[in-house]
Amino acid sequence: MVKVGVLGHTGRLGKPLVEILNKHPYVEIIYTHSASEPSKITLLESKAKLVFSALDKGVSKEYEHEWRDIRVIDLSIDHRYHPEWIYGLPEINREKIK
Repeated sequence: MVKVGVLGHTGRLGKPLVEILNKHPYVEIIYTHSASEPSKITLLESKAKLVFSALDKGVSKEYEHEWRDIRVIDLSIDHRYHPEWIYGLPEINREKIK
């Protein structure tokens, strides 16, 4: 079971993502946070191994300090062209995604 967190779980990207993850047999959502429904604990305290960022453009910078030891899948455009992040398109970056 992979323990995941979802940032922006009440938004346009986050709601359908939570629905998909709730149906996945090997995923347990243990952390959610959004502007309208903030979490009572930090992402680090949650012990999530993977976090999905479904935040609005420019908002993810507020949370990057918590991502040090956590694998992040950013659904926003904030890191799409950032040189330190891997764009998750398998047709282009199959080896890097592994």
